[in-house]
Amino acid sequence: MNHQNWRGFVFLLVGVALLANPLYLYPDGVSYETAVTFEGEQIDEIPHHGQLEMDLRYGNLQTDIHWCPGNGRECAIAEALADGQTLRYDIPPHHEPGDYDEPFPADYDYIRLTEGEDGYYRPAQTVENESIVLSLEQVDEETVMQAAAEEYHSDRPLHAAVENGTTTVVEDEVYWDGTILVERNGNYYVVRAVESHRYPTGWGWKAPPDIAIDAMRLAAWIGGVALVWRAGEWTERGR
Repeated sequence: MNHQNWRGFVFLLVGVALLANPLYLYPDGVSYETAVTFEGEQIDEIPHHGQLEMDLRYGNLQTDIHWCPGNGRECAIAEALADGQTLRYDIPPHHEPGDYDEPFPADYDYIRLTEGEDGYYRPAQTVENESIVLSLEQVDEETVMQAAAEEYHSDRPLHAAVENGTTTVVEDEVYWDGTILVERNGNYYVVRAVESHRYPTGWGWKAPPDIAIDAMRLAAWIGGVALVWRAGEWTERGR
């Protein structure tokens, strides 16, 4: 391969690389970050309707709260227990009542049967006449909120929304991308994600503006066309 053909070959390779480069310049799959914005809102009670209630139902709570209606058989049994009915479990032979000092595991820590602050219950059990009696104990809403809330910590990025009303963090700092309940000095706050934005960072670089990325892609395309054209000229000279 003579000098002209070799130069043309090099120009062609570089030109094709530049033409292909816009497909790979700052692609999302190579290096990116996601910024998530959280907002904090003080509440006086657990919401009983609307989106905020749904957020808390499926959010990151420190305890398991079930909501009725909506859980079918479980709610029917809970409503019967709340009305004063009981379930009895006879202690098997060769077992002592003291073997059942620890409550039977339940599917929930608290259950809400009706709207309002008096609608919350938690599983309870007692031993009566060689039987385990299962029932529900009514609790106030404050008890449920205390159990469900995280304690405020200033070093937790998401908790900054409690102090400032809003905070934006990178995805690596997000341990839950839904809703959390935070307690601070006896006050309760709902912190929930309201917006996320994914942006490229390149190969460890700061992310340039979109217009800069578009300009680099255009320049690469124009440069690629010019080099391919130039490669053709050098190939012609080498013949």
